[in-house]
Amino acid sequence: MTSRRIASALRGLLTAALLAGPIQAATAEGLSGAYLAATQADFRDDYAAAADYYRRALVFDPGNLAMLQNAAVA
Repeated sequence: MTSRRIASALRGLLTAALLAGPIQAATAEGLSGAYLAATQADFRDDYAAAADYYRRALVFDPGNLAMLQNAAVA
């Protein structure tokens, strides 16, 4: 009997989650998002993407010498 209650509760939770709508993908918005995306792209050796994300991050902090250097290297 307990397993039926658990299964019923799980079905209800799954239905509610599905009705809530699709999960949105994360985007690189703001300084921290762009910087984290840049470092991950750099780690994956995707230098074109890293340079683009560093460029986005530099919009928020143009005087950041470390990011300027990383962008130049990427």
